[in-house]
Amino acid sequence: MEKSAADLYTGNEGWEDFPQGQTWKKALEFAKKKHEGQLRDEGVPYFEHIRAVMEILIHEANTFDDTILTIAALHDVIEDTDCTYNDIKEAFGENVANAVNLLTRKKGQPFDEYAKAIFENNEFPYVRKIKLADRLHNLRTLPNTRNPQKIVKKVLETERCILPYENCSPRDLMQKIKEEIATLRRRPEFSSSVKLGLGGKYGTNNSNDGSRTTITR
Repeated sequence: MEKSAADLYTGNEGWEDFPQGQTWKKALEFAKKKHEGQLRDEGVPYFEHIRAVMEILIHEANTFDDTILTIAALHDVIEDTDCTYNDIKEAFGENVANAVNLLTRKKGQPFDEYAKAIFENNEFPYVRKIKLADRLHNLRTLPNTRNPQKIVKKVLETERCILPYENCSPRDLMQKIKEEIATLRRRPEFSSSVKLGLGGKYGTNNSNDGSRTTITR
């Protein structure tokens, strides 16, 4: 029998110390259904990214708060699925919906504007931690995309739009991001791509096999 989303965080999966709150479990099931059929551009199910962000929060940022983990589980559902703000508000309440909406990059929104809204927000300061965990996982998986252009774009974007908020962000995650950037900058394809002036926009690629959507960032 296939494990439920909640089962992925119990038993032998190394999640015995996971918080006992029930909302994050509901959010995880919700997100798994919404992201069903989606792939990351490195070829893995999109839900693996949601799982990884939550793993980073609990194991690398000592985050056990049920509300934060609930928002983390839902952080991409408005941006990358047919889920709406009102859907989240109805299922999880206005505060969760507002926080997820803050983490949602609007169509055509410049990344620097998006990052500023997150890192300068004082109503939901914990979204900074979620965004850093999200970016850290994205940086860690960049080599798996085998896309030098994307590696350069994401490294430069992170340096320009996220690192400037180091003083108002969780230090542990920010340090890990800086270390990941240093590792990516040492890759030979990074130097080659910079010399060629590569860089570009990434969005949603719907040209997969007709049944799955590949989400690229």
